[in-house]
Amino acid sequence: MKAKRFIRLAVMALGASPWRRGLAVGVLVAALAAPATQAPGGYITVYGGATYDSSSQTGYTGGSDSGVNDAGTAVGYATKYDAGRYTGYRAVRWDASGTAAAELGNLGTSATGFTYAYANAVNDAGTAVGYAEKYDAGSSIGNRAVYWGLDGAAVDLNTLIDPASGWTLTEASAISDTDWIVGIGSYDPDGAGGLDAYDRLFLMQVPEPATLSLLAAGLGAVWMGKRRRTKGPFDCGLRNADCGLEKAGDPRDRVRLRD
Repeated sequence: MKAKRFIRLAVMALGASPWRRGLAVGVLVAALAAPATQAPGGYITVYGGATYDSSSQTGYTGGSDSGVNDAGTAVGYATKYDAGRYTGYRAVRWDASGTAAAELGNLGTSATGFTYAYANAVNDAGTAVGYAEKYDAGSSIGNRAVYWGLDGAAVDLNTLIDPASGWTLTEASAISDTDWIVGIGSYDPDGAGGLDAYDRLFLMQVPEPATLSLLAAGLGAVWMGKRRRTKGPFDCGLRNADCGLEKAGDPRDRVRLRD
């Protein structure tokens, strides 16, 4: 009876127009038929970012989240202070276990500890991508595209491509579950020629961590072999089985830059 009364009052309020009567009836019937909202059975845990100590004015404040994977691992950045001194913003990651956010690695700092790093995305394996300001002897040389593995160390993507390619990768925007990374970089089409570099999108696939480890071990073997050998019938190349690198190969065989 109450439902009919509500509908009748709504129709009277909307006037005698047929489409208005139909609209009123439809809306009110849907509202009355909807199930009641249930109170939650418990509280939902809120995970905080990296912490800040107001007494010493040291730690992390503010920031932003950028991405989360299916396992619940999230990434972003937080503003960092040291004894009240602003030292830039740092990439952070919340592990799927729900622990507090932890700072990810960077590509160096100024003499006063200032630097920038920002995580844009994370895949289901927990590999994050973004950018970090790179420093050389305390001086900034600009932003570089990076990825962070589970150990949190920053890897400059430019170290995985041919240095003569004409590319400077400046920011990684997203990463797939098969480790394909998309981002933006500066591309110089003729090196030292007269054409200016310009911003250009890139797509690349990073090696699996095991491949990188094998490659590093192999390069170490090459370096030690060259130190011990004074003469030899051939130069030790990356694809030479006698150098112990047949499986590792040239990293550019596994890191393809799509132009």
